[in-house]
Amino acid sequence: MSFVSAARQQAKLTVLRYPGLLPWFEYRNRLRKTVRPMLIRRREENEAASAFAALPDRPAARVVTVIPTYRRPALLARAVASALQQSVTDHHVVVVDDGGGDVDLDPHPRLTVVRLGRNIGVAGAVRNVGIRVTRSEVLAFLDDDNEWMQDHLERCLELVDRGVFLVYGGLVRFDDEGRELDMHDEPFDRRLLRSRSYIDTSAIVVRRAPDVFFSRLPRSRLDFPVEDWELVWRLSRRHRVALSPEPTVRYTVHEGSYFSSWFDDPDSPLLRRRARHTDQTPDVIERAKSLTSPPITRP
Repeated sequence: MSFVSAARQQAKLTVLRYPGLLPWFEYRNRLRKTVRPMLIRRREENEAASAFAALPDRPAARVVTVIPTYRRPALLARAVASALQQSVTDHHVVVVDDGGGDVDLDPHPRLTVVRLGRNIGVAGAVRNVGIRVTRSEVLAFLDDDNEWMQDHLERCLELVDRGVFLVYGGLVRFDDEGRELDMHDEPFDRRLLRSRSYIDTSAIVVRRAPDVFFSRLPRSRLDFPVEDWELVWRLSRRHRVALSPEPTVRYTVHEGSYFSSWFDDPDSPLLRRRARHTDQTPDVIERAKSLTSPPITRP
């Protein structure tokens, strides 16, 4: 086991041993890193201003999906294809290249690539650039190594239209060889957020509002909680949050992925429910297994 893996495992054990402390860990992280978020925000603002000036038109649609990326072109192409193939067509996809310089996607009328002048290195700030340079009623987020099923946005928007501020879809996890690992579709309970980081960024669909932005706090793989936890924890203080009933996100676990399940413990309630999920919704598993991303159609 590598040092990073061992350290993250120790972090999981700490959270399991002392439930309810994730807000305290977030507060500790902010105290330890008080200056850098301010500097990163300034870089974020400068990059957004440069990107906005370079765009011929400001990307606009009912839904804007922001995909941050850094030097993962093969994975990115699959993520972008799954976003463009959504059943919701009033939808624009914005890829924000964090200074990697290797984004080469087929052109599409609903796709915009924003290239940052230099690497920021903080995923939340990169997503914030995408938020700043676009106009929409609703925002969605997808990481460059994950994919959506075709009805992900459609199902999430059904709840948004019924007054839910932030909706998250369940996700099915696969290893990098395509083997199904587990399903994560925990119903929302803010009390559980004190102990569990169970909502992934790639599953989030949220109404655009001034308080919808990601933490600019630099977070290594040894830090917890992560920025998706911070976003949901902060927004759920004032806004309604709900789970979309059917999992619609395909999450690939690989060496470079950042997803860490706080439920890998065999006694986890989430994993105990896995057999029930598989029996009741085999179609979800099969849809995720068979999900493919054909090339993006040129306009």
